[in-house]
Amino acid sequence: MEELIYHYKAFISHTECDSDWAKKLHNKLNHYSIPTKLKKTHPDLPKNLRPVFWYKRDISELHLKKVIRKELYNSEYLIVICSPESAQSEWVNEEVRIFKEDFGRGDRIIPFIVDGTANSNNHNDECFPKLLRNLPIDDQIRGIDVRGEDGAEGAYINVIATMLRIRYDELYQRHLREKIKKIYSWIAIFILASIM
Repeated sequence: MEELIYHYKAFISHTECDSDWAKKLHNKLNHYSIPTKLKKTHPDLPKNLRPVFWYKRDISELHLKKVIRKELYNSEYLIVICSPESAQSEWVNEEVRIFKEDFGRGDRIIPFIVDGTANSNNHNDECFPKLLRNLPIDDQIRGIDVRGEDGAEGAYINVIATMLRIRYDELYQRHLREKIKKIYSWIAIFILASIM
């Protein structure tokens, strides 16, 4: 069977409460450039992750359902911003259902946890939408939590590594080296400017 060519690298599913997180993630993914050295070791990687679909719910509900279905179909990954609010959202759960059941891409769902707990015994703390909760071991999906050891920046890199299908530590180490290089460059510019 011929592989579908996707228009979007990912579709970001979220609630209005989590729109700031969605906006930040959208910005990070759309402006991320794959490191040149990484492309040398992984020549089939794309140059970037653009475009990523993110929307604001400011169009009619009927039209929105048609648009959402079409854009989900045209997206390689579904990133779900997970929080207790999104866990209760019919929209988010429906987007997961379409992507997982209608399109058969359950293995390409990336939960991005910003608040709450996955598979929680506390209904008010649960952050996963219904269709991602308490799955059989073979179908379980690991969430990427912004409150992890490497913080939000590490979580963004983890999403990128998942989308590129490379190891997180490989990408994160390169990210840290690039960050240190930029800091040294700014220090050098500052020193040169202060000398002159």
